[in-house]
Amino acid sequence: MADETDPVEGVVYRAESFLAVGQVDRAETLVRDELGRRPGDANLLLMLAKIYEARRMWPEVISTAHATLEANPNSLTAHMMLAWAGYQVGDRDLMKRSLDEVLTHRPDQPTALMYLALHNAPDRTTAGRERTRSLIAQSLQNGGGNPWYTMMAAKLEVFLGRTAEARKLVDDGLAQNPTDPQLLTLKADLATDNAESMDIVSGLLATSPADASLRSRFDGLVAARRRALLSMLWLAPAFVALGVGLVSGGFRLSWMIGVAAASFTVWGARLQAVRKLPPLYRAELDSNAPWRVATRLGGRASALLTVVGGVLLATGVAPAAWLLVAATLCWVVTRFASLAQERRKAAEVDAEAAAMTEGTSASGRTLGPATRSVARQRWARAITTPLLLIPGFVFGLIPAGPPDEGSTARAAVGLISAIVALTALAEAVPWVRVPGRKAATFWGALRVAVPGFFVVVALLIALANLVAATSAWSAGRPASPGEGPSSPATIPPGYFDDLESPSPLPSLDIPDFDIPTIPPFDVPSTPPEG
Repeated sequence: MADETDPVEGVVYRAESFLAVGQVDRAETLVRDELGRRPGDANLLLMLAKIYEARRMWPEVISTAHATLEANPNSLTAHMMLAWAGYQVGDRDLMKRSLDEVLTHRPDQPTALMYLALHNAPDRTTAGRERTRSLIAQSLQNGGGNPWYTMMAAKLEVFLGRTAEARKLVDDGLAQNPTDPQLLTLKADLATDNAESMDIVSGLLATSPADASLRSRFDGLVAARRRALLSMLWLAPAFVALGVGLVSGGFRLSWMIGVAAASFTVWGARLQAVRKLPPLYRAELDSNAPWRVATRLGGRASALLTVVGGVLLATGVAPAAWLLVAATLCWVVTRFASLAQERRKAAEVDAEAAAMTEGTSASGRTLGPATRSVARQRWARAITTPLLLIPGFVFGLIPAGPPDEGSTARAAVGLISAIVALTALAEAVPWVRVPGRKAATFWGALRVAVPGFFVVVALLIALANLVAATSAWSAGRPASPGEGPSSPATIPPGYFDDLESPSPLPSLDIPDFDIPTIPPFDVPSTPPEG
């Protein structure tokens, strides 16, 4: 606590030091104690507004900045804070008025110019875009190479749809400030390869292991990589069934070899990604936590069932299609276990951030930023996955044809597609309810229920087709040469009755014929002389 003889500048300096190391509570206590002795002091009020800004308590920032201006009408910093707080609460008029006040006195102020570009960015007309780019260029020119201006300019370029220009700005900024965490983080966001993003954020995390936002970002990247790799657990059985249902002979063998090669490639990528993880994350993967046991066993069971089912199905054992469906169900186990872990980690990060960022409920949000990020990803997956799997649904709706492995394989494709789509929809269910917003809750329920109904119908039809095809194959399968009768042969009674009393021989009735008599001929006793 500051002594009464401490000058205000000393109190402000100490409060800023506390704020820089994340000790927001100590900074606020120090400033409030001094305000109790010096009420209305402009510097103390401005420092209190900065503390509210660190806590993201935007209404309090606005009221305290106004109080600062009453004590010191010439405080351009207070106007800048009003502009930023106005942007955060959506008050564009307040933002514009505050920026105009600053630029009236300092037309080349780079932060005000960048904020004005941010204010003007929603104007998507050609003239509006040109003005936004002009303001960005002026801010960068007057910013003196400060990486903050480069970071803001790159984000605005992304907003304007110029991602290539944003990457160039970030690369140029890193050439001058190669260790700047904000630029490195933005480079990770703009990276087209997940592995590159993980490398960048992993390096940042090594230097700042206590940074909750970095941990949240890295957790998100790890989760995205895990989802991509685990998706092979349902893609492999789906492609195996698709190959059996579409091709035969040598083409089928080539198809199976291709699926196996893709699976081994994904497995190798997973091992390589695990080796690059920080030791803490590798230890977590090797642990016996319930979620890890579930994902480990589910993944192994899925791989085994896919191999066995694929070999049997390709060789003509039609019921082996059920093994591919079972492999997909094992993937469902791994998916829900991973999702539960993602939610837990997001909640932990939000809880840590809430210790310093209090008052987020004032913005009307009940979820922390990390949890909201997970929710957005799940909603995006719930919307896109059923649409992408429509060809699989159609494939599974084909009625069972001849009793062979092709019919069961086609039905299995439809069943696997329906299971994956239902899993994606189920992942969004925890975020359907929005407390205090009935309309949003109803809309969320509708977004899950409508596609869910059609997916369930497709699942039932595919299931019926698979059952019918399997039954037809089992009923029509010829007996193997080595198979003997299941019971001794018996001779039915009366089988030899015809031998004991044979039927009489048939009789023939010969009709009587009148044979004419031959008249006598007079033959001379001696031949006539010649």
